[in-house]
Amino acid sequence: MLHLDFGDESWTEIKDASGRMLMRQLNPAGSSADVHGQPPFDVVIGNATQVQMTYNGRPIDLKPFIDVTVARFTLEE
Repeated sequence: MLHLDFGDESWTEIKDASGRMLMRQLNPAGSSADVHGQPPFDVVIGNATQVQMTYNGRPIDLKPFIDVTVARFTLEE
């Protein structure tokens, strides 16, 4: 399970292994979301510096994936 906490408004898109869109929405500041699906996940997070993310309870460091303000990466199992 992916868990996201949004410290500020953030656009998020997450697809699972089959390419199915699990999440595609603008998330308001102070909100959170849980996403379930089959890894690997293709992830795009706007305003990524304001987002905290965990995968199965393990924190994911978004910093290495951020270009300007957007993080793009594939999260393996």
